[in-house]
Order: sequence, then C-alpha cells, then structure tokens
Amino acid sequence: MNDSQSIFKYTNEIIERYKTRNPFTLAALLDIKIDYKPYSILKGHYLKVADRKYIIINPNLNYQEQLIVCAHELGHALLHDDSEAHSLMALSLSNMDADQKEREANRFAVSLLVKPEKINKEICDLTDNEIEKIVLLNIQKVG
Repeated sequence: MNDSQSIFKYTNEIIERYKTRNPFTLAALLDIKIDYKPYSILKGHYLKVADRKYIIINPNLNYQEQLIVCAHELGHALLHDDSEAHSLMALSLSNMDADQKEREANRFAVSLLVKPEKINKEICDLTDNEIEKIVLLNIQKVG
C-alpha cells in the first residue's frame, strides 16, 4: 500500500471496525504483542517472528511519545506484513531520508491519531513536514 489516500481509507476502516483510535487497544485486539525495552537510541521497533508480531517501545518515552511510536509501529505491522523488522530512531515523523515504508507508517500514525476535523486539509494531501507538526502539536486524546 503506497498511496496516501489508500492508507487513510484503510486506517479509517480499522477505526470503524474496532471502534477505537488507540494504537495500544488496536494492537491488543489484533493480537500484536507490545513489550517495553529501554534503548539508548531507538524509540521503538517492530518485528515479526514465526508469524507472531511484536511492537517494542522504549519505556523512557512519555505517554504521548509512546502513542506516536506505537501508532507508527502498528502501521508497519498492518501495512508491511511481508517485512520482518523496522526501527524508529527519532520521534520526528518527517524524516526526508525515510524510505517509502517509513513514510507509509508515518501516514498511518497520523491517520490513526489525528481526527480529520482537527486540520484544515485532507490528511492524504499533507506533506511529511505537516505530518510532524500535526502529530506533535495536535495529537488528540485517544481512548
């Protein structure tokens, strides 16, 4: 899945099906195990071992940062099922050097965490820099 509109639509289907925007709740409902490991550099990590999906989050992050990391890594788990591992080194969701899969996971995270009415533009039309500003400044309370 590589088109912003497709990612936005897919994310909204998940929100409707499971009645939540909370990435921790979604991971539990989707049988994706969340674990915590302190890292010196990494914010989080997604890996798949023998058909079991794991999201590892750095517990030294505050709750809002953990939400963002969990949503981003959940994006990898759902959008990139063929991949075995992804790591998030920086909390910035607009890394211009990010590969396609990282940008897709970023779009998934924004689509999940930010209600469309909170912004003046279609989520699928946002630039990577706009995504970072929205997530860091306007993240909604999820529950």
